[in-house]
Amino acid sequence: MMVIKEQDGICVFTGCSHKGTPNMIRAARTFFPSLDIKAVIGGFHLMTIPMLKSFSASQKEIQAIAQMIIDENIQKVYTGHCTGVKAYKNLKHILDSKIEYIRTGSQTYV
Repeated sequence: MMVIKEQDGICVFTGCSHKGTPNMIRAARTFFPSLDIKAVIGGFHLMTIPMLKSFSASQKEIQAIAQMIIDENIQKVYTGHCTGVKAYKNLKHILDSKIEYIRTGSQTYV
């Protein structure tokens, strides 16, 4: 995990969130308690397990991630590959315009 501190808040880069996205958000909040979290960027490690054709995370875990993003008033979420398309669609349903799927070569400004 990496956190970039800017004048108007922080951006949290998770890489592939093997330790859990909520854990990483809590860790960032511990180090920067008074700053807004402008963005969380990275994979959420929720992808489908191909042999089982199921999520590696439960719907409850996906809901917990979405709820933390809402509760922390995180302005924007950029996620990709290891989140998985199905989990992303569930998160998109909850978070709407707060979340975007990114791929290699994607460009955005926070």
